[in-house]
Amino acid sequence: MPNFSVKVQPDRKYYLPGQNAAVRIQSEYLFGQPVTHGHVRVVRETEREWNFREQKWETKEEEKQEGDTDANGVFLAQIELAGQHKELADENYSRFRDVSYTASFTDPTTNRTEQRHFDLRVTKQAIHVYVIRDNDEYHHNRKLPFTFNVSTFYADGSPALCKVGIGFATDKRGRAIQGPRRPVD
Repeated sequence: MPNFSVKVQPDRKYYLPGQNAAVRIQSEYLFGQPVTHGHVRVVRETEREWNFREQKWETKEEEKQEGDTDANGVFLAQIELAGQHKELADENYSRFRDVSYTASFTDPTTNRTEQRHFDLRVTKQAIHVYVIRDNDEYHHNRKLPFTFNVSTFYADGSPALCKVGIGFATDKRGRAIQGPRRPVD
């Protein structure tokens, strides 16, 4: 049973291009006092698999950061996200990606380590617009109205109250363009 708990608190719910993360990592003993001068190690997990033979998790780690906490038991990790944003920008379909990290906190008095896994969400836009069409849209009778729903959400998944303009794509003569359309970003 752990004798202290680890808390991880990112400075934002999601990160837009050009933004980096400042993650506050702190630990407290179960009786409420901070674990002072503990050692913190933060790594990005790129792979995580259970090894049945050795009965433990095996991880592939990148982007390691280490340091000691202050007198209040707090360590502030500065995490660079430019590489994650570039990978996301190269994908056409994905709007966001959750990047997995692990914070390992070692108590200097007992040499015991507790871990906390957390994700940082990188996103292309702050608001995501989703168009939901009928399952049978390809057999739609053109003489009947075309029905669909539009939903807007912030990148963290919470609903976004937005005014949405809807229009038809037209050619140079003003006629509606038929056929497949590009997804809404």
